[in-house]
Amino acid sequence: METRPSLALSTAWWALLAAALSFAAPARPAPALSETELKCQDTIALAARNYFKARYKTVSTCEERKASGDFAPTVECRPKKCVGGDNAGLPCANDGECPEGSCEDNLNLDSKTGEKLQSAAEKLEQKIGTHCSDPIPSAVVLGLPCGTTAALSVADVAGCIADQAHGVGADRLLETVYDMTGVLAGICVGGDNDGLPCNPAGDLAVECPNGGTECAVAVCQGGTNDGLPCDPLGNLATECPGTGTVCRDMAALRFCQTTIAKESQKYAKKRQTRRRNCAKKLMAGKIDGPCPDQKTLAKLDKDLTAFRDAVLAVCSASQVLDAAKDWGFPCERSGSTTFANLTFDRFDATLTNDIKLFRCVAAAAAGDADAGAETAYPLPDAPPFSHGVAAGDQTDDAFIAWTRTDGPGSVTLEVATDEDFTTIVNTQTGLTPDAAADNTVKTEVTGLDPATQYFYRFTQGSNVSRVGRVRTAPDASSTDEVRFVWTGDSNAFFKPFTVLADDPDVWLFIGDTIYGDDERSGSGVAVTRSDYHNKYKENWSDASLRNVLANFGTLAMWDDHEVTNDFYGTNPDPGFQAQMTAGNQAFRDYLPIREDTGDPMRLYRNFQWGQAAEFFLIDDRQYRDPQAYVTEPDCLDTNGQPKTLPTPLCAAEIADPGRTYLGATQKQWLKNGLLNSTAKFKFIMNGPLISSLLFVPYDRWDGYTAERDEIINYIKTNNIKNVIFLSTDIHGLIINSQVGNATPPIIKELVSGAIGMDPIYRELPASVASFVPVLPAFFPTVTYFDIDRFNYGLIEVTPTEATVTYRDATGAVLKQLTIPEEP
Repeated sequence: METRPSLALSTAWWALLAAALSFAAPARPAPALSETELKCQDTIALAARNYFKARYKTVSTCEERKASGDFAPTVECRPKKCVGGDNAGLPCANDGECPEGSCEDNLNLDSKTGEKLQSAAEKLEQKIGTHCSDPIPSAVVLGLPCGTTAALSVADVAGCIADQAHGVGADRLLETVYDMTGVLAGICVGGDNDGLPCNPAGDLAVECPNGGTECAVAVCQGGTNDGLPCDPLGNLATECPGTGTVCRDMAALRFCQTTIAKESQKYAKKRQTRRRNCAKKLMAGKIDGPCPDQKTLAKLDKDLTAFRDAVLAVCSASQVLDAAKDWGFPCERSGSTTFANLTFDRFDATLTNDIKLFRCVAAAAAGDADAGAETAYPLPDAPPFSHGVAAGDQTDDAFIAWTRTDGPGSVTLEVATDEDFTTIVNTQTGLTPDAAADNTVKTEVTGLDPATQYFYRFTQGSNVSRVGRVRTAPDASSTDEVRFVWTGDSNAFFKPFTVLADDPDVWLFIGDTIYGDDERSGSGVAVTRSDYHNKYKENWSDASLRNVLANFGTLAMWDDHEVTNDFYGTNPDPGFQAQMTAGNQAFRDYLPIREDTGDPMRLYRNFQWGQAAEFFLIDDRQYRDPQAYVTEPDCLDTNGQPKTLPTPLCAAEIADPGRTYLGATQKQWLKNGLLNSTAKFKFIMNGPLISSLLFVPYDRWDGYTAERDEIINYIKTNNIKNVIFLSTDIHGLIINSQVGNATPPIIKELVSGAIGMDPIYRELPASVASFVPVLPAFFPTVTYFDIDRFNYGLIEVTPTEATVTYRDATGAVLKQLTIPEEP
């Protein structure tokens, strides 16, 4: 999609759920640690979790005193914040988290708060020093942001936890709850600050200047006594006569805030504890991986339910939108847009604003907890198979197996029908890592049975990889149910990535599998094949992503960021053509994709899964013509940026029937495939949306309207039923119940993702963001959207229906719907 200047989100803030593979998976080798080293690793995890708790409690106590009016509004409770730039006022660890600004010490930090934080940091270092040698043993591996190949002292590790990882994570979570709204003890009645928060114990002339009559604990909203003090425990009709709607109780709002602060810390701590306990057992060889296991998942679900019940018991739907209280990032209010506008359900009146707030805060708490857990227990794979294993492009009798070695040396592959490898059905020896392909190994396994679970592993000398799993497709006559997950958009800047909370037959990794053009991850902008390899290694270093690749057969397609933003493959520039070839090669090097012997760069292909489903993976980049703003100057504004809404001249260029999105050969392949498919549901795996979104249309199907209409009309004219576009790219969750007109058959589009990239709301230009509150009116066929949340989608398909379940960073269900077949 078109990326634009946006709020740079912190990795720790938006880090996702690194949990939830709900199956008994085979064990994987992990680097061998001695008992002393294991003790050191776990001590770091425990000490870091306890420091998080101490910092959170210390800072929240300060924030509570500030909110109650005990402290002056100028008092600071957090050690550092961004000064200037996009993230002004937000907690930070370094200048890199403050684009266009700087990360600076809070000079007005409350002195007692500062002393307590210093004491907690000293205890953190002492705790680590009791069970870790100095320097830290090299076998003890830490994750972002503390991981490094250099030797670390105890002080280094403690300092990173306090200043960059858990400490800053606690501050960020508190920012979500408290923001910078200051006092919440009362509301001004009259004067310049009428209706704004105030301190009842303060100077009225200062708190409510120019005619303020009272700093009231509760005031009427609406009716003849609008704005006047009232008794929140009294009779509303008496206290606020006429059309009074509520006696605004600031004490109750403060209690809601305090409860959320308390419960967020409890939930985050429990989440870190659950993951630490699982990791500790895994590293000691006491359980099979990956983590969390099923028992841990059950506990995490209970923790989330307890968190939800506690918040909803004290926070009402009206309180969470009270103008006197703004929640912090990512639940903040921006102009007329609040967190409540970012989620919409046309048919579910039970999705009230208090639930929306809870979802937002819970996702922030889960992300912070998971990032902290990953810092202490990154759970690396053992060398030489450090980047794990994968399998994909599975048919009813074959699959592609993949791995990477840390160095040269012959590799052997074994495939079995059981995880103990007592029944080996295929062995391939003498597999040679391809040096040009960054020592990756890719081979096809054939002669298999349909709808069968297989286990595979690689060996190099005495070293054994983790065990992978893959299920072959059912044969074309099978009526078996098919379970699959689709999502996309994984930028290494946002690690750790989400891990699926379901056990699908296949995972569809739909585009932007890396962000080669985003330098925030630390490896710069990729141009050469080697550069792109580095981007994949950044992503594949994430344990969560390796777990998914190892345990679910993967069908992958690319979008633009495997090369560069919004690229069009017909660009004749020789430099670009070399870059696109390099990106294409690296994509095929790192993913288990079957090579096309006729055209190695061809990526579009299809897979049938019994009578229930057929998947069409398209290539929406390599064969397309330039976007209209490249060929028509009237599509650009005076700053050289694509216009939000095309002018008539620009619209004419967009509608030119000579422009192609898929290319003639691929377009005919897709038409023939849809027409001849014997599967009930035809899923077109899509990057940029085919739904018409009006604003900035150039890179989506909307930017190639003649071909968009041609595909839609072909499906309708030929009465090809049960066609569903499954899309990603836009970094949001969207359900469109009708693509094109209402003439049967009805085409639907379901959008999921991202698993690790700036959500679409954070990328919207101001000219579009202002329309967010009225988006439902613009798009009457869109029944649900969530445009500020990481997510994925699961679909369970039979020949008679498809059940769709979306989950977020906590593993909670966001939306579920069933799509019956069109007979």
